[in-house]
Amino acid sequence: MKRYIYNQILNLIPSKIRLLLSCFFCKISRNLLERSFLTSADFKDNGEFWFLKNLPTNCKVVLDCGANRGEWTDAFLESNDTLGEIYLIDANPTLIDLLKSKYQNNPKVHVIHRGIDYRSDKISFHIPDIGDPHGTFTSNLLSPTRSNSNNIQEIDFLKLDLEGFDYFALLGARKSIAMCKIGIIQFEITRCWEESGASPCAAFRFLNNSNYEIYLLKRDSLFKIRDIENITHFSLYSNFICIPKRFGDIWA
Repeated sequence: MKRYIYNQILNLIPSKIRLLLSCFFCKISRNLLERSFLTSADFKDNGEFWFLKNLPTNCKVVLDCGANRGEWTDAFLESNDTLGEIYLIDANPTLIDLLKSKYQNNPKVHVIHRGIDYRSDKISFHIPDIGDPHGTFTSNLLSPTRSNSNNIQEIDFLKLDLEGFDYFALLGARKSIAMCKIGIIQFEITRCWEESGASPCAAFRFLNNSNYEIYLLKRDSLFKIRDIENITHFSLYSNFICIPKRFGDIWA
């Protein structure tokens, strides 16, 4: 009955005005959400360094996808002495050379020149400027667990920083996620998600349906994301940590 009355009231409003009101309230809603989720891009200020020092479980096998210059890997190596293997994956050939040189004497670190996606394909990779650590899309795509050349059976921590392709990487790992072969997942949301055509809402729903609890990463805490189905689209800089529900509600 309430829905019927609501629809009758809406029908009294001209369609053009309904559309204008809808766009206005959507813009307000998105702005409020982004301001709530917005975090610093500084590694030691946005909570990433804090979380690595307070992991809820031991992580022996780690994938750093979108490894860039290795700052996140450096922090992980510094913070955790139980690490067995960490795989650094990046599509930027210049960065791959830098990473191989940087970690050539560390037997725990493996550097892989690949992009991450759910499609197996070859697509051009554009680097804006010489020496720029970022790029758009990627070449030689593979899923995080499709290549068995390194005999990766399970992943304790999957970190994604793929300039808008994080969700597509999650789709590439969907079978492993369904089989509980992937533990903690971290991904970053930026305006690049809009350029790649990905939706944070879709990522949230996918992970929620895969039995993950989703948390906004803050400077020194995790904020649990609730009411997943009603979150509207956003793309301002923010980091999220996803922890399997089988771990228990550790950060409640």
